[in-house]
Amino acid sequence: QMQDPEADPKLITAAMLALCRIFSRMMSEDSKFIEPTKKESQAAEKSGNSKKKSEDIFLIWTSSNYKRFTAVLLKALGNEDAALQITAMRALMGLVAREVETRNENSYLPFVSGLFKAMIFRILPSAHTSVELLKAFTDTYVEVYA
Repeated sequence: QMQDPEADPKLITAAMLALCRIFSRMMSEDSKFIEPTKKESQAAEKSGNSKKKSEDIFLIWTSSNYKRFTAVLLKALGNEDAALQITAMRALMGLVAREVETRNENSYLPFVSGLFKAMIFRILPSAHTSVELLKAFTDTYVEVYA
């Protein structure tokens, strides 16, 4: 008998952390999947070289799934469960840190237009943001620099 995965916070947390590790590892090897260029997307469609085409298709697929995963994490910030909110926030911050580490140019982008900005705009104005999430965020990521 299958249980509703939303009913098991431990399973959700384990999946979040596992996917975070996978995407972090992939970023270490090739950060292009974060935002493949239009040129790479068009090359995947037009390439006659099957190996190159496979690599481009994988890059686009990975990028799409990374975006879906980060969207799920951002949505989890609005969950009623404070522990799930905190886990999602920590996973997002880990991905932001990895994005910054792996970008050769424009390492500030995750902060001004990317994942970090999306997270902040999801946490601050939300009525669903728990006191525990705000405390964890300030204790871990803000007061360190105060």
